[in-house]
Amino acid sequence: MWYRGCQFTELLEATNLLEGDLIRIFRQTIDMMMQVSKATNDQVLKDKLAEATKAIDREFVAVSFS
Repeated sequence: MWYRGCQFTELLEATNLLEGDLIRIFRQTIDMMMQVSKATNDQVLKDKLAEATKAIDREFVAVSFS
């Protein structure tokens, strides 16, 4: 649901996880995809990982340290 663009409130209604747990899972997934992207020379895979990261890293999941 999140990857397809649903709102965070919709996602919370569809699961019994807490907000912080969902955000932590998504951040860990993004971190893993970034590590895989750095470890491969396959440009097609890198492009797919970048697309997935962009779809997941939004709203409350996006981290800004400014």
